[in-house]
Amino acid sequence: MTRILFVLISVAILWGNGFAQGEASLEKPELYRGMALFVGASFPFGHFAATKDEDESGFALRGVLFGGEYVREAVHHIDLSVTALLSINQVDEVAFAELMRSRFMTQNARVTVSVESWKSIWVMIGLGFRVNVTDRAAFFLHGHVGVAFAIIPSIDAKVVMGGNSASFKQEATGGLDYAYGVSSGFAVGPIEIAARLFSSQPEFTSSQPKLKQSMSVVHISVGILF
Repeated sequence: MTRILFVLISVAILWGNGFAQGEASLEKPELYRGMALFVGASFPFGHFAATKDEDESGFALRGVLFGGEYVREAVHHIDLSVTALLSINQVDEVAFAELMRSRFMTQNARVTVSVESWKSIWVMIGLGFRVNVTDRAAFFLHGHVGVAFAIIPSIDAKVVMGGNSASFKQEATGGLDYAYGVSSGFAVGPIEIAARLFSSQPEFTSSQPKLKQSMSVVHISVGILF
């Protein structure tokens, strides 16, 4: 009788463990949520990086960026994200000085240029997908919409040619517009490597004349996940 009771108890324990494991296997995988703080380089292109004698030429050079992003899976593999990013891009003073000389149609003019940097803040919401490549690595691709706030750089330029001189001044002012873009990257353990392409066309209504600047930037960043 004792042996039979022992066998029944043993079977019950083994069956209970198997049932518990079966229940665990039926549980849904935990949804991802995390925050990243990142730094990197900002690469302007298109009109924003152009140095031609055109109204939309931004003369922007490679810059630096700082940002943060919060990501949460709405359902398995589908992400929602909020991204805030500050980008600072210097202005190509050499190309701007050459432009001033070309307007005076001489290379003998002495040009002095004092100019600040482009500054832009991007606040974006995103929707995309995330796929786990391994237990510690994941690939993601997001589409974004949001707003971009940019500050046009102040410029103080002076051209001296013989006994004649001319000056050009532009005050720093802000502009706002809708923005859109895409991002993609890998998260490996606590490290995230990402590329974000954002575009906008803020209008600087305080500048004279009014200016609408096309801004397209690729942001390459390395971040830490929390």
